[in-house]
Amino acid sequence: MGVPVYKSRRVALPSATRNASTVSDKIQNITRHRGIIVFLDITAASGTGGLKVIVRGYDAFGLAYDLNDGGTPLTATGRRMYVIYPGTLDAPAGFVADTAQLPLPQEFDIYVSHADGSNYTYAVSYELIP
Repeated sequence: MGVPVYKSRRVALPSATRNASTVSDKIQNITRHRGIIVFLDITAASGTGGLKVIVRGYDAFGLAYDLNDGGTPLTATGRRMYVIYPGTLDAPAGFVADTAQLPLPQEFDIYVSHADGSNYTYAVSYELIP
C-alpha cells in the first residue's frame, strides 16, 4: 500500500520540559480521516523511566480507550513515530514506528505517559491520513 497524501499537520503538545504524564486537548476528526501519524521529538532526556505515546479514542459515554500500547518506553533523545491506520504503512528511513491497524475515531487525544518524575523535553505533532 502506498503512503497517502497528508492533509492536516498540527502540533498537539509544543516543546516543553515536563516531568509528569501529559495529554493533548481532545481532537475532533470532523473530516473523518482514516488514520494518524504521531511524532514524538525528545530533545532532552533523563535516561530513566521513559515516555510512551498513546493515542486514545472516546466512546459514546466519553470514556477513553487506547488505540495503541505506546511500545517500549523511550529514555533517550530522538524522534519516534506512531501510526494508527486501518492497514499497513511502512516507516520512512530513519524512523522507528509503533503501529496499530485501526481506524481513527471521530474524537481522540494524544497521551504521553511518564514512567517516573524525571524531566524530559519533548514536542508532539501529528498528521492526519485520509
